[in-house]
Amino acid sequence: MRKSGPLFSSITRNVEIGNEDFYFARLLEKLNAHSRIKNHRWIERMKRDYFTSPWSLVSVNIVLLLLTIIQTFEK
Repeated sequence: MRKSGPLFSSITRNVEIGNEDFYFARLLEKLNAHSRIKNHRWIERMKRDYFTSPWSLVSVNIVLLLLTIIQTFEK
């Protein structure tokens, strides 16, 4: 299933795209600028590694709710 990555990497290894006539050049610049920000990379890495399942999000919300309840009644 993960054999498509190396395939496309080998196909596009020596391909160069000129900036002036590339249709998606502006979009590519925006994506690159967005990915250079460390917070965006960190958030995406967290989503990819830890929050791929809906159950992980549910469990995080339950933990946060419990911590809020404990903090509310703590004196």
